[in-house]
Amino acid sequence: MKEAVERRLTSGMDDYLSKPVSLEVLQGMLEKWQVSDSSAEIAELPPIDHAFLNEMTGGDEEFTTELLQEFLRTIPPLLSQLEQALNAGDSEVLARAAHTIKGSARSVGALALAEIAFAVEQAGKQQRLGDASGAVWSLFAEWRRVQGYIEEQFLEEAA
Repeated sequence: MKEAVERRLTSGMDDYLSKPVSLEVLQGMLEKWQVSDSSAEIAELPPIDHAFLNEMTGGDEEFTTELLQEFLRTIPPLLSQLEQALNAGDSEVLARAAHTIKGSARSVGALALAEIAFAVEQAGKQQRLGDASGAVWSLFAEWRRVQGYIEEQFLEEAA
C-alpha cells in the first residue's frame, strides 16, 4: 500500500486518499488543499492605499495620475494572458503574468489585488490550475473594483 501511494505521488499527484475515506480524513485533506477565499476581507479594504500611494509619489499629483494611468494600461493585457494561460493549462505563463500583476498592484497600493495575484501566482507555480481558476475570477472582480475606484477617485479629479 505504501509503495502504491509513493508511486502516485512521484508520478505528479499532489496527494492521495485511499478508500474507505473517513469524513475526518476527507475534511483534513480539503482544508489542506483549499485556496483561502478571503473575498469578504478583501472587500473591506479600500481598493487603493492612499497613504502608500502618496508615499510612493511624494504627494506629486501629476506623477500619481501618470502612474495610475500607466497601471490602468498595463493590467488588462496581463489579465488576458492569465485567462489564456488558464484555458491552455499553462501554469508557467499563469504564474508569470500573476507575478507581474502582483508587483504592479503593490507599486500603486492596490494591496488586495496584489494579494489575490499572489494566490494565483502560487497556484500556478504549484501547477494547481483548478485552484487558480477561482482565484483568477476573484482577481478579475477585484480588478474591476480597483479600476473603477482609480477612475472615480483619481482620474476624474485630475481632469
